[in-house]
Amino acid sequence: LSVKALNQLDPLEEACKTAKRLNYETSYGVAVSVWGSLGPTVIKTFEPKQSVYSQIRVGSVMSLVNSSIGQTFAKYLPVHILKHALDIDVLRHSGEKFTSVKEKNEFIQHIHQEKTAHFTLMVDRPSLGLSSLSNPIFSISEEIQFVLTVFNKSEILLHDRPEFESYLLQQVKVLSENIGLNASI
Repeated sequence: LSVKALNQLDPLEEACKTAKRLNYETSYGVAVSVWGSLGPTVIKTFEPKQSVYSQIRVGSVMSLVNSSIGQTFAKYLPVHILKHALDIDVLRHSGEKFTSVKEKNEFIQHIHQEKTAHFTLMVDRPSLGLSSLSNPIFSISEEIQFVLTVFNKSEILLHDRPEFESYLLQQVKVLSENIGLNASI
């Protein structure tokens, strides 16, 4: 019976429901992203109540290095995929770029050490005055399936961050469990 229920479940729909609820309850902007053929790709956004200029738009392919969305995916990608994605990232985005093999390897080593951190925080990147907090959503196969990102003006997000992180972590855990991740993992 539970296998049948999982087969009928739409993980994207569940992620979007959670994002919409987070947006409604917090007034923050919320984005759902997947790993697309060109990299970390935003597939759904819910705008913050306060007007914020953001590069986080549906269809945007985010930088691996200069966005919390990209860095969250980078934590869980196999090294061979991450190296190739970093080659493409240099061509596409402004901000910090790694052009040497040494710089890329140092980034890969550093980002894989960050797996234990629940969140990826970016302050004033990719846009000045905008901060974002991203968290991975895992599938039944224990692989990263989505990244859920909240964003807002830096002063608002950073002020609310301590109390907000536990709430966000709870919501992300419930979402991962709802789409099949074993809670004991």
